[in-house]
Amino acid sequence: MLKPDADWVRTIDDRSTRRIGKLLSADASHFVSAARSHWCSELFSVGIKVLQTLEALHKFSTTNSLSMFCQSMPLRHIFEVAKFLLDFKFLLCNNHDRGTLQNFVQLSTIYFVDVFPLDCRKSLTENMIHLRRTELSRTLLEEVVHGNIKGKLTYGQIGRVVMMWLWSGKPTEELYKKIEDRFKDNSSWKALVQNLSGKIMPESSEESPSSISDEAPSAISLICKFHKALEDAYNANWRKEDDYISPSCFLYLLDRLLILAFNVQGFFVTTKSSTVEWLIYQQWMANPADSSANGFQSSLAAVYDFVVSIIRQFLSNRQDIEEWIKKSKINFENYYPLLVTRLLLGRDNITSQLPKELCGVLQRMRKGNGFKMNANVLAEAFKRIGDPLVIVSLRINCANFFCPDAILVDMGVTQCREDIIRVLFPRNTRAPPGKTASAEGDMSNSCKKGISLNGEDGSNVPNCDIF
Repeated sequence: MLKPDADWVRTIDDRSTRRIGKLLSADASHFVSAARSHWCSELFSVGIKVLQTLEALHKFSTTNSLSMFCQSMPLRHIFEVAKFLLDFKFLLCNNHDRGTLQNFVQLSTIYFVDVFPLDCRKSLTENMIHLRRTELSRTLLEEVVHGNIKGKLTYGQIGRVVMMWLWSGKPTEELYKKIEDRFKDNSSWKALVQNLSGKIMPESSEESPSSISDEAPSAISLICKFHKALEDAYNANWRKEDDYISPSCFLYLLDRLLILAFNVQGFFVTTKSSTVEWLIYQQWMANPADSSANGFQSSLAAVYDFVVSIIRQFLSNRQDIEEWIKKSKINFENYYPLLVTRLLLGRDNITSQLPKELCGVLQRMRKGNGFKMNANVLAEAFKRIGDPLVIVSLRINCANFFCPDAILVDMGVTQCREDIIRVLFPRNTRAPPGKTASAEGDMSNSCKKGISLNGEDGSNVPNCDIF
């Protein structure tokens, strides 16, 4: 050793060293042990400085209200660095150091709030979509799931776990078994996660209860299980629950149920934010578009009735909703207008909570004391508030459809996920002179083929009542 006075050399037992002039030598085993201890100490010291810097970047991004992407990136790297140090087998941390790293891991779980913002439009960017599809994002979300399956099981935990499951796709078998075991005290939600995982329970009483098959979830079976689970949560006495499912989480799951129901029928209209969630779900939901709705109309009707009932209760009983929102530790004044916008009903006492851009468009749909919906006008309304309408055709021929302010996706000709993302997030949205800018601007030819909406002037678009 050329620098025998270095601090790390002093940890070597003098009995195992010998000097030859200015050089110091030591037994190989003692040298390796001392060098490893030194570099582990350096690694930990530098790692903590990196984590502190990332924490400062996260605070800066949130304080200055930067994009969700800018707020999320430091958290992902905090998780990555902290987990690496915790799992590094040569790094022998004392309890204090390990606790410090665990605190950083806990800090990184705020990522859940960033990817599920109360205003879903904040995460509606292409870079956020690509970010959430990374393996690191999945691993971080699994960490959040682990934190939500500890202690007494609550509806809040159940909602967050299922929300993250649908967000990131099917979990590992090991994590699934832990979730199933924790959900054992709630039969409705346990049946749902079994179905989501492909552990298909027999629908007929004539089949053996033990005959569980590892198949892709049947769309109708999944809808029924999902419906029953949400009914179970909604009918619980939330005032007595310490950690009840939040309104934002409940609406997210309700939205997923509704999209599933429309999915079975082969055609649906929704917002861009909901389409992105559906697209992520498509990664592991096996061929949902091939499921036939024949013979299941009563099940679908029950789902629609349930959704309509929930919407009516949400908007006719403001006092209870306000109490529920506040109990969930959500700012009522900030969130309630977002909730109303998402439900989008045309009542005088409700439209006062809507953005001005949206109200102006919706007023054009009023007819006397009624409220009729025109698809073109509705598409314009959603486009103005930054969450465009999306029309998805799974099996129905959409060759005659036309709606200039909507994003149109024909799954019959566009089944590649990357193509759909390009449709949702076009590179060039500048319209030629005399043309209306639309989100279809950068579609490939295969995406453009056969997507329009009932007549060139939109006059054939059917009207429907708003509840």
